[in-house]
Amino acid sequence: MKYKSDILETIHENAIAYYKLGLISETEMREYDELCLTSETIHDDIEDIEDIVVDIDEENEEDIEDEE
Repeated sequence: MKYKSDILETIHENAIAYYKLGLISETEMREYDELCLTSETIHDDIEDIEDIVVDIDEENEEDIEDEE
């Protein structure tokens, strides 16, 4: 991940810990992402998520075909 500054990196790492502990919501975590990460990093994360969704869709299609 690429951070906007060293201090924002520390803030983001703490936010991740709070998120894992359930102390902040996913929405709040996304706000920390936008605050702390470069736009390039956020864009890369979106592409990774889109790739995961495509993989899941392809697996589901294969499962449906196997059932028929």
